[in-house]
Amino acid sequence: MQIQIDNLSKRFGHDWVIKGLSHSIQSGDRVAVRGANGSGKSTLLKLLSGFLSMTEGTIQYHLDEQPIHRNDVNTYLSYAAPYITFQPDFTPSEVFLHLSEHRQFTSTHVNEFLDKAELKSQKNKHLREFSDGMRQRLSLAIAIDCKSEVLLLDEPTSYLDQYYIDWYFDLIVEELGHRTLILASNAENDFKLCSSFIDSSSFSS
Repeated sequence: MQIQIDNLSKRFGHDWVIKGLSHSIQSGDRVAVRGANGSGKSTLLKLLSGFLSMTEGTIQYHLDEQPIHRNDVNTYLSYAAPYITFQPDFTPSEVFLHLSEHRQFTSTHVNEFLDKAELKSQKNKHLREFSDGMRQRLSLAIAIDCKSEVLLLDEPTSYLDQYYIDWYFDLIVEELGHRTLILASNAENDFKLCSSFIDSSSFSS
């Protein structure tokens, strides 16, 4: 999917978090959004996903040269972030089966998905009993396994120890394919798959 950002601005109250940002993202690009905490990285991903509305400017989406309406863009992307949560009374099996009713996944069976997420031993455990790292792992596995045109990842390695950081990189290398990747983080090691950058210092240019 191609994404064209023109003069994008977002204000909360009297504070401009993003002001006058323009950038072109081509289909298959692997884009790093980097900068300090609180610099607007998560806000940009939320704007791109349609979760937040912009104050000024435009974001245009095209797939195979056909325009995609902003209201429909969420059906073409998958999104993982520490602040995105699932129903705490669900088990990981129930999360996958519920989402499979609306989205397509690479995994064809719940057990295949649980193997990828390394959560098979917790398949009947409610998410309210999960650690932060287990929730993050489930969120990443869902987003990466989903058949989407765009993959948005915000602070993907947060709450993960080194074993699961390696697990995450192995999974994304295997599953990313030709999708457009937009990844926000303040950890430089998260960007080793990225080939272009948006620096949060440009948000106020």
